Amino acid sequence: MRFFLDNNLSPKLAAVLRALDHDVVHLREHFAESAADVDWIPEVAANGWTVITVDHAIRSRPHEREVWRSSRICVFFLQKGVLKLRIHDQVAWVVSAWEGIVRAASRARPGQCFLLQMNRKIDDVR
Repeated sequence: MRFFLDNNLSPKLAAVLRALDHDVVHLREHFAESAADVDWIPEVAANGWTVITVDHAIRSRPHEREVWRSSRICVFFLQKGVLKLRIHDQVAWVVSAWEGIVRAASRARPGQCFLLQMNRKIDDVR
């Protein structure tokens, strides 16, 4: 299972997860840093990758929401509080939640989305 980190997360996080033998790519490895969500979502969905992002606006901006919904991509929305953490703490937080992310992703239905709370609880998102 391959995971795709959106640009709002550090490429360093992808590198750390790869060093821990996880299949993770960062947006900047496949797209321009300024790539719009509507441009990368269809390709990531076609590859069957699971998205990890802090961009909750994907769920509310009409044009992005339509692309996201029609792609039937699995997405993990991290709580915005993660961006307030220093990079070392972000990495530690994600690594400590990783087993739950992988478990939820492996059971996810097409298009299913999750919210990863700061306490690492994973909730289903509609």
